[in-house]
Amino acid sequence: MTCNLTLELVQGMNLISLPISDPSITDASSLAAKIGANCTEIVKFNSATQQYVSYLPGWSPLNNFAIVGGEGYIVTVNSPSNLELSGIGWVSPFSISLVTGDNMIGYPINDPTAATAADWIFKIGGNCAAISKWDVATQKWQSYNTAMPPQADFFIVVGEGYYVSMIGAGELILEGESWCPTGRVPPCGNYGDLDNDGYVTVNDAILVANYAVGGWSNVSADTPLTETEFVLRAEVNADGVVDMADSTYIANYAMYVQGYDTFPICEVCPKPQCTFTIT
Repeated sequence: MTCNLTLELVQGMNLISLPISDPSITDASSLAAKIGANCTEIVKFNSATQQYVSYLPGWSPLNNFAIVGGEGYIVTVNSPSNLELSGIGWVSPFSISLVTGDNMIGYPINDPTAATAADWIFKIGGNCAAISKWDVATQKWQSYNTAMPPQADFFIVVGEGYYVSMIGAGELILEGESWCPTGRVPPCGNYGDLDNDGYVTVNDAILVANYAVGGWSNVSADTPLTETEFVLRAEVNADGVVDMADSTYIANYAMYVQGYDTFPICEVCPKPQCTFTIT
């Protein structure tokens, strides 16, 4: 499933990574073009040589390096800008190899066990000396290692890049959901979950649309639910009818469209009574 994400860039230096795989971004020049005229420099850190490589938009293409998942990049802009991404999520588990010295990496997978710098150090192991981030607000570096007090720890944020300092080779393995949502947990009970996979997805919206057009015979082979339960779960806008309006509501909720953070039915149905069982 394709999704859209926006990275907000402040004036000055930003340390970013790509949370999803955008097919229009393959190298530094295409990343600069995606950001627009405000982009003045894109820098990567070559961990093999322990040296920076700089790409200047509009200048020589010699340093037009590849942009890949799991890496971090320094992006400098001369005024606040947005990087609009459209693509698919990276595949879990995602393994990032780390060399002795410094590594500039990203956060491609929403791993619930890797939410802080301390979590990363634990997951990487004894060869990890420190995790550092670039604070865009202060335009200063912030670092954490296990010798520092807990207050120095910081959260790992989607779309940001980080320095990982190593005293020996290692690996960071991230496991979890991609940052490109394939669906959402039902806002109450199991409303909107027509294929009974535990999530509200575009596929559920399609099932409701097919039901609205052709009735039960049009969807019975594609859901484990009985028709009675199907209708109960599909009627999300609380108007008493399963129709295309319900399909649209489910699709907008699944795709995180602004203004669709719940279903109208959730306001009239007490949560304990909103969960049905397959009969």
